[in-house]
Amino acid sequence: MAFKIFSRVVISLGVVLVVVVIVEFMLLTLYVKEQEIPAKDANVVKATQGSIAAANTVNGFVKLVEETSLLSKESKAATKQIKHRVTKRMLTSQPTIHVGAVVCGERTIEATTMLKSTTLFTNRTIQFHVVAEDQLHDNLKSIFNDWKTVQSGQVMFKLYSLHFPSGENADEWKRLFKPCAAQRLFLLDVLGPIDSVLYLDTDVLMLRPVEDIWNHFKHFDSSQLASMTPEGEESSLSWYPRFARHPFAGKNGMNSGVMLMNLTRMRAFGWTEKIIEAYHKYKLSITWGDQDLLNIVFHHHPGLLYVYTCDWNYRPDHCMYGNNCGAAKDKGISVIHGNRGVYHNDKQVFFKAIYTAMRDFKPGNNIKLLANHLTQNLQAVSDPYCGAMTDSVLKYPKQLSL
Repeated sequence: MAFKIFSRVVISLGVVLVVVVIVEFMLLTLYVKEQEIPAKDANVVKATQGSIAAANTVNGFVKLVEETSLLSKESKAATKQIKHRVTKRMLTSQPTIHVGAVVCGERTIEATTMLKSTTLFTNRTIQFHVVAEDQLHDNLKSIFNDWKTVQSGQVMFKLYSLHFPSGENADEWKRLFKPCAAQRLFLLDVLGPIDSVLYLDTDVLMLRPVEDIWNHFKHFDSSQLASMTPEGEESSLSWYPRFARHPFAGKNGMNSGVMLMNLTRMRAFGWTEKIIEAYHKYKLSITWGDQDLLNIVFHHHPGLLYVYTCDWNYRPDHCMYGNNCGAAKDKGISVIHGNRGVYHNDKQVFFKAIYTAMRDFKPGNNIKLLANHLTQNLQAVSDPYCGAMTDSVLKYPKQLSL
């Protein structure tokens, strides 16, 4: 008897459970229908937010990672817009990096390529200070304003007219070595209250985040006011020990293509007066113009100079007879310096290949395109000496494009 009662109870509970399930299913179906359109819209929003949230900062630049989940047909149009949206950098609140350059003659494209290279691997805000002949200003403005990094506010620029010290023969200074090259000796007088600047020759190219070299300022001692790299690693191959007719800094002289300048300390030192004094004393003995004057001043004041390694200023002399820059082989090349016009002739096609890839790259595009173009160009070069440094050139661009 008890068993029959228990069976009836179980059956009754089962029926009730089935009814409850059916009712819940009907309510759920009704709810889905009522929410169908908002759900589709939410799917689009979710895809957009997912893509933006997936933006990952990698050593100073941002790569937009696309959402891979399947979306409804109604959201495909929105997905297409996301895929073609320009990748935006996430700017940091860290202090602005100031980059200085001097442009005269036919150097506009070379100079803007150099300046472009300082912006490609970083999310820092950069301020260009470009001292140029007045007739070049309009073209420079046009080039800069076309950059997405300028349009986004990451890169700012200011143009200045040439200015040499009063009482001096400006035309004489302008013709010293390459056109206007001596202007960089007087940046402290042109840039006003700017405290520090990274000066780069127009034939220099950055291959890693510009803040990495800017951070060398932190390693200056309380006296050092500028930085340079040695002109050569081997005395037997270096110009200064063999041919210079004036004092020079260090064992092999210094190359001035990549210089950090603490302008505040230079002003306190009386820099302009020291440079003018050196020029009038040695002007008949110097060959490399402004660089020779820098060597003379730092010969007499070696404690004012901070010296970094050759991987921060890698030139044809470092590899044309086989690599003699150990730091570049060990750590990779951070800065390329194509001096002696090698970007514009076929004497050093290895360096020309790097310049061509950088020149043709558009700021704001995916950095992978640059890494791929560099790889293709360098693989096409047949050079048993400089060509052996291909991996060192590609080290940072490849790492930063992952």
